[in-house]
Amino acid sequence: MRLKDGMRGKISISMECNDEKKVLSVTDNGVGIPEDVDPFRRPSLGMNIVYSVVTAQMGGTIELVRGEGTTWVMTFPVP
Repeated sequence: MRLKDGMRGKISISMECNDEKKVLSVTDNGVGIPEDVDPFRRPSLGMNIVYSVVTAQMGGTIELVRGEGTTWVMTFPVP
């Protein structure tokens, strides 16, 4: 995570569950991922692993939310 000068890094993890799905969110307060960068187009090894586990093994989805920092939202069906 890249930070603006003088900032301290912060990572927040939350999970919401109901009878149909579980939603895991991981957020940081960094400078964010630029709009012209698509992490799904040319993913790193780590992104490939996370994407494979979330989608292929768990039947879920993964979404990038840009804004103040970066948020990854992973949604999994409840069996």
